[in-house]
Amino acid sequence: MEKEVEDILNEMARCDRAFSALYRKAARAFGLSEAAMWALYAVESADGPISQRELSGAMGLSKQTVNSAVASLSDKGLVELRPIPGTRNRKDIVLTESGEDLASRTVRRLRGAEVRALGALGEAQARLFVEMHDKFISALHQELLKEGIGLGE
Repeated sequence: MEKEVEDILNEMARCDRAFSALYRKAARAFGLSEAAMWALYAVESADGPISQRELSGAMGLSKQTVNSAVASLSDKGLVELRPIPGTRNRKDIVLTESGEDLASRTVRRLRGAEVRALGALGEAQARLFVEMHDKFISALHQELLKEGIGLGE
């Protein structure tokens, strides 16, 4: 059984690397860093303005990485940082006209490709795919905690 489990883990790792490589290559094709692409993706996909804190949570990246990506997009005139009323220093990230144009040429096309690829699986397989990923991530998280492996929580 141990050999079979090792083989499955190796296949999962191969799939994860291939999955990540597709997005890395897309970012490169768009002329963006991965973090900037994911920031643009999250801002464009949000229902209304999104704060840097919310963006960090949505992207699963450190605040420092997100702040650098947002600063890069802001320096290029692609996003605006708008103070959130009633807060000391929180800001919403909003696409500028140039950012909207870039999003339509990049992350909206990426999202369309994702939707079509998921559609090729069919709804039942797509839901099973997500369910199994969630179950494995949860189980792995618990096992890492049992091992005393700090996860920055």
